[in-house]
Amino acid sequence: MSGPLPDTMGAPLRPAAGFVSFTEVEPGAHRSYNEWHLFDHLPEQYVLPGIVGGQRWVRTPALAASAGSTATPPLDRVHYVTLYLLAAPLDVTLTDFFHHGIALAKAGRFHQQRTSHLAGALRVESAHAAPAAAVQPG
Repeated sequence: MSGPLPDTMGAPLRPAAGFVSFTEVEPGAHRSYNEWHLFDHLPEQYVLPGIVGGQRWVRTPALAASAGSTATPPLDRVHYVTLYLLAAPLDVTLTDFFHHGIALAKAGRFHQQRTSHLAGALRVESAHAAPAAAVQPG
């Protein structure tokens, strides 16, 4: 499937913002964090109607040690960057997103051996796609 995901009315869901989190995971907890994020946390986000997508990237030890790594404290301790794409109405989606996170934490379903050093929503100002891409810009 290419392009934006359709909502229940058939209209495409376009990201209005991205919620980004820069996360450090305690030593020895990477496997449990990765399993939790991949098999529990990320799928849980898709029950929210305003979640358009989610992606996570890793800052490997080799990258962190490279000469090109210029992160400053506290971001120099970040192992993962996570992005959730959020659809409009943004105020409703963010409220649902935060309430869902609180409910998961209260239920003991939030990974405890992690620290988010920087997190928040950033509005999408524009979207572009390469002419050869099988998707359309937002």
